[in-house]
Amino acid sequence: MKVLKKSLFTLALAGFALSASAADRALLIGVGEYQNPNANLPGIDLDIMNMRQVARIMGYKNKNIRTLENKQATAAGIERAIRNFIIEGTDENDRVMIYYSGHGSRIADDNGDEEDNADEVLVAHDVKKVRRNGKLSLENIIRDDDLSKWLSEIRSKDISVYIDACNSGTATRSISHGANGLGETQSFAKFFNYDGMPVGSGDSFEAKNFTFNKREQSWLGFSAAQDNEFARASKKGSYFTLGMQHYLNKALANNQKINHKKLERKVKGYIASKLKGSGQVHTPKLTGSYELKQKTIRLVSPNAKGAIWNRLVKAASRAEPMTVAANRAQLRLGDVVNFSINIPADGYLNVISVDAKDQATVLYPNAFHRDNHVSAGRLSLPTAKMNFDIQAQEPLGRSLTVAFVTTQPINLYKQSTEGRDQVGRVVDALVPLSAAGTRALGVVAKSNKAYAGKVVVNVSR
Repeated sequence: MKVLKKSLFTLALAGFALSASAADRALLIGVGEYQNPNANLPGIDLDIMNMRQVARIMGYKNKNIRTLENKQATAAGIERAIRNFIIEGTDENDRVMIYYSGHGSRIADDNGDEEDNADEVLVAHDVKKVRRNGKLSLENIIRDDDLSKWLSEIRSKDISVYIDACNSGTATRSISHGANGLGETQSFAKFFNYDGMPVGSGDSFEAKNFTFNKREQSWLGFSAAQDNEFARASKKGSYFTLGMQHYLNKALANNQKINHKKLERKVKGYIASKLKGSGQVHTPKLTGSYELKQKTIRLVSPNAKGAIWNRLVKAASRAEPMTVAANRAQLRLGDVVNFSINIPADGYLNVISVDAKDQATVLYPNAFHRDNHVSAGRLSLPTAKMNFDIQAQEPLGRSLTVAFVTTQPINLYKQSTEGRDQVGRVVDALVPLSAAGTRALGVVAKSNKAYAGKVVVNVSR
């Protein structure tokens, strides 16, 4: 009897441990570097940076966001992460996000469940060509059948799967065109083509057979392109992911409600505007639960320092220190703020402000100071050429301003992805900080050829 009681007590503790460890979880997978370098894609690391920030503002805690990139994102590594991190780590009341950015492709269907005799697949880092039944095929890939099986084991009732890849056609991998709305003149098809690939119907990658133990209302799929379209990547990130981040950040900043149905329309317009005239426009595809499509997406301001805030502070810590000061530490809405920067050496100045909602704006350079080369000495912002004041605005709370001086020419205004017209010219006075700009600062700061300083002010009513 004593043994039985002890066993029951042990089981109760085990159940408590399982439920206590369960939590909303996000798995972000990005493959820009493949074992075969001819398949490499640009900007996928920026997609992961952007989606990590999206996950944070959607309420996923930093400790519950896992990333698999490049060499980590083997076929076995992806399956292991989905099983151990997602399936074993979540309960029915937890939210799940799974995101993939990289190549899609197709292989011959070998179990007869596809009308077009082709399986849509996602291409892992260790993909390789193999010969089956006398024909070329792929190994180390994720089939739609695989994902269906894994996701059917997830207990969550709120699963979002975001796929920034394509699975159709035989597109030329790199397309050159006139400058588009990102300021880029080249984009890349996120599709892995090979000799002998089955033609198929060109279906977008989706787990078509999701059953979730008869709970079809549990999942939502949002992919970058329709059937027979090509999702595009660029050196500043992939268009689908950039569109999602842009509109979710905008909704958060403006306290607007948004659901996936509305997000689908917004991202469709974003991609069309950025790729207008290139002949490469692709249209997002939303599938899955009607209820989840209509459900308001949870957006929250970081209750601590956000992902962008932390990234900039980390980059600044790697550089030589310089002094940055504000005219006051406590500001009320509408107060004018001035910054003083002691520049220790000639170089290129970039100044970024991050508000309490982790929204980052490039204060300098700007439309009035497009050339950001500066000389050693004291510089005040706003400068005499800047035809506006910098005012304390909502959101309320702490705001970070970071200044970088680099010996290498970095211009965050020119590197922006937003604030541009349809042919890629920067037209806004101030622009949001892009992930490409953040990466550039981090790379230069590591080399100790940079100076940085920061100041925090608090905005209240």
